[in-house]
Amino acid sequence: MRFTSLFVGAVLLTGLTACGTSKVVQPVESAAGGVSLPTSLAGYSAVIVQDFTNEVDTTKIKSEDLVAFQEKVNTASRTVADRIATEVRSTGAFSEVSRSSTPGKAVVVTGRITRYAEGNAAARLLVGFGAGSSYFDATITLRDQETGAELGQVIADRNSWALGGGLAAGQTVERHMQGAAKRVAEYLRDEKLGKATTKKK
Repeated sequence: MRFTSLFVGAVLLTGLTACGTSKVVQPVESAAGGVSLPTSLAGYSAVIVQDFTNEVDTTKIKSEDLVAFQEKVNTASRTVADRIATEVRSTGAFSEVSRSSTPGKAVVVTGRITRYAEGNAAARLLVGFGAGSSYFDATITLRDQETGAELGQVIADRNSWALGGGLAAGQTVERHMQGAAKRVAEYLRDEKLGKATTKKK
């Protein structure tokens, strides 16, 4: 029997400081090995956040820029995981949040960076119309550590505001990663504590 996953992946516009392709939703169904998925995260007290993997298409990157570009993405793979762990800790919903594997029952957060572009802040400020746009796309997967059952996905699909100006100039890859980290933490918190409970706070 298959169960609808706990999470419907999304990275939303965060006020006026983050941008993306509006609301991206991808429902996930999974029951790895026939194991039934839990109906909430109330039974979890630990979260493990692992480094993301670099799966960015580099075919359009100039050969002389490739090494430096890969280093930036590899650094981002660690940075976004660090930020997710920090944001999850700040919710206070889980008693243990780790960046390294520990035995026992836990939600494991992994991710694949599929698009990374720093763009050009000056072009975003002065030209607009998509010039110098920044991008950060990633698929973030949540699993039960003991069974491997997929609990859901959060899809980060973020980019700077295409019309340019000061707002777009400030929309860097770093801000996109921070927005994605906040969204993951919010989903984990809400599914642990219950949306009704968190809305009252």
